[in-house]
Amino acid sequence: MKKLIAITAVLLTGCTSVQTVVKGDLLVSPDDESSPPTTYRMEVVQSHDMTGWAIGCVVTGLFYGGSCWGYLAAPFAEHKNAAVSTARDEAKRIGRCTDLLQPTVDRFGWSYAPTEMTVKSEQGQLLTPGEIRKLCTSAKTNHGAENSGRPPS
Repeated sequence: MKKLIAITAVLLTGCTSVQTVVKGDLLVSPDDESSPPTTYRMEVVQSHDMTGWAIGCVVTGLFYGGSCWGYLAAPFAEHKNAAVSTARDEAKRIGRCTDLLQPTVDRFGWSYAPTEMTVKSEQGQLLTPGEIRKLCTSAKTNHGAENSGRPPS
């Protein structure tokens, strides 16, 4: 009986989430339209709830694996749709000048983690959060001044 409880606990806590990664091109069109659009690579990793499948796996697992086989098909359409929607929201959070093009969704892992976004240049350089926030601004918008945290005058 103790073994059954231990196995059930591991199954319920170890496979209650599926992580997805959305990859796509982030098109940045500066607000002043004096610069041509620039393309970056964007990735958004996020977790989705699989608790129902974990419970189903425990309940039906004795019968040739039962719903445990469903894990092989994860992420499901609902997870993929939610992942793309969240990635598009993250892109728009950068600024109105951005658009996520050709997003693809893949399984990344099984653990739970908070949503994380990364943006890389075409050369593969990882942009810092500060650089990401500045993508929609331009030299003309900042009047050539260094970013001092104040809005341009």
